[in-house]
Amino acid sequence: MRNYLVTFHDSTDPEAWAKLSETLKENYNLWAAEPDAGLFFIAADATAPQILEHLSDAYQTELAHTLYVFEITGEWDGGGTSDVMRAIQERVPRAS
Repeated sequence: MRNYLVTFHDSTDPEAWAKLSETLKENYNLWAAEPDAGLFFIAADATAPQILEHLSDAYQTELAHTLYVFEITGEWDGGGTSDVMRAIQERVPRAS
C-alpha cells in the first residue's frame, strides 16, 4: 500500500468536502483528514493517476479539474500531520 494526500481548490459546491470525504471512506483507507482544510490522507494499492482518474469520474463538476493526489514517500507515522497540513495549505492555492 502507498500513502497519499488528496486535496483540491475550494469549490463553489458547499458540500464538496463532505462528498470527497465520503468517496474516500467508501473506496480507500482514509486514515487521517482535516476536512475544513480540504486535506485527506489515504492508503491505497492504486497509483496516483488511477486515484485521480477514479475521483475525476466520480465528480463531473469543476471539482474534477482542481483535484490533486500526492504520493507520500518515505516513512510516515502521522506525528507531523499538523505541520505537513500547515505547509501544504501555504503551498496549494485556494480559491477565494
